[in-house]
Amino acid sequence: MRRDAADLARTGPLTVSTLQMLRAHTRHLACQQQQQQQQQHIATK
Repeated sequence: MRRDAADLARTGPLTVSTLQMLRAHTRHLACQQQQQQQQQHIATK
């Protein structure tokens, strides 16, 4: 992941499509984390 960021920084300004892809990726990760928290919460009941 860090290597990708370094490569992007080297290639110059981020393109809009790349930014959208990164945003979608972070949103996906956040969604996964929320689901895991909900599962843990259900398990503790």
